[in-house]
Amino acid sequence: MWEEMLNWRKEFEADTILEDYKFDELEEVLQQYPQGYHGVDREGRPVYIERLGMAHPSKLMQITSVDRYLKYHVQEFERAFKEKFPACSIAAKKMISSTTTILDVQGMGLKNFTPTAASILGAVTKVDSSYYPETLHQMFVVNASSTFKNYLWPAAQKFLDAKTIPKIQVLDPKSLEKLLEAIDPTQLPDFLGGSCTCSSQGGCLRSNMGPWNDIEIMRVVNNARFQQKNDSCVQTTEGGIDKSIIESGSDADDRCLTSPNSFKVPESVSVSDEAVASDSPVYYSCDDDDDNELSEANTSDQGLQISPSQHPSHRAIASAKMSFRYITRPVVLLAKKLITPICSLPIGTNAEGPTPTIDSTSHTDQIVPCLERLKKLETMVEELSTKPAQIPAEKEQMLQHSMDRIKSIEVDLDKTKKTLHATLVRQLEISELMERLQQLKFCHRRLC
Repeated sequence: MWEEMLNWRKEFEADTILEDYKFDELEEVLQQYPQGYHGVDREGRPVYIERLGMAHPSKLMQITSVDRYLKYHVQEFERAFKEKFPACSIAAKKMISSTTTILDVQGMGLKNFTPTAASILGAVTKVDSSYYPETLHQMFVVNASSTFKNYLWPAAQKFLDAKTIPKIQVLDPKSLEKLLEAIDPTQLPDFLGGSCTCSSQGGCLRSNMGPWNDIEIMRVVNNARFQQKNDSCVQTTEGGIDKSIIESGSDADDRCLTSPNSFKVPESVSVSDEAVASDSPVYYSCDDDDDNELSEANTSDQGLQISPSQHPSHRAIASAKMSFRYITRPVVLLAKKLITPICSLPIGTNAEGPTPTIDSTSHTDQIVPCLERLKKLETMVEELSTKPAQIPAEKEQMLQHSMDRIKSIEVDLDKTKKTLHATLVRQLEISELMERLQQLKFCHRRLC
């Protein structure tokens, strides 16, 4: 899934879609499909709202296409990851990486759930579940009628991931107060039971209200993104090996070891106390005291060049050895820092007698265990290199047969989904026809 996601991002050009893609028909799309971010929930997550009951899929397809709308959807996801989530993390003083979504289905019926709407929902759901998983904290489907609960909601669940369905609560118009348990009234539009109107900005869904509009917070976010961009100058060779990491020794990893989801904020950025806390677990800053020592240590690794033409097992062994060096280097530097002040202490005599000299052998005793551990790890890598690097032909054929079988099953499932959808639409039409016949029969009886 990770490899598929990387290939999709490269083909879809997701890394540059914020700068390259222009969705000029946005204003017209929002008129036919009202949606947007508005405020945060009680835990600081951004709130995303869609008014599905006011959507007109047929008119929407006259303005744009499924592919262009899907690109706009991905563009908004990338904007959330690069702007909204970091801004909410600063405001909430904790890591924020998911959203609270509200779908208003008031007035939604069979006219909205057309094949066009099903194709849009299917495409968006596939992208969300496959390439942006676990970004939904909770979802509220509000103003749901009995028709929606009995017919449309069971059909919509077929497009959703099994892990996503438990996060969704379907609320009727009398249960809107449950929204106030998760979202403060000041952050909730008035048409959902809140107190916000955003009348000066053309309505709540046009205001884009949230921490991402705070100048001080966005200054921190932009500076952090600029700093990360400068520190991650990584070029990929044809063989798939990060050449700059091999040549430079990955200074960023040595100087500051943070979590994969952390954002690095420079110390020179000034932020108000209300915007960011000094003990925030999400943002880190690194000291530059060890630049000279690391640069000297990195020069010893410049000779370890990995050629793309080498055997994959050899490349893996070489990269593993260098990884061990980069992992142990901070330990050795830390030991050196602790030992150097002790060695620089003046040794002389005092009133009670001569000061005892420091045994130089104690310095090496602290480094020897690290070196022995490194040798053991290198021995383990050499043992692993003796094992075959390729899958046996029989197992490879079995895997290929399984993959072909899975693909055929997926094709059958797609056909089944289309048949079920057509059957559902036909069933709804028949039910409406039956209701009309019953009404006509009742009227005929009254007339008789």
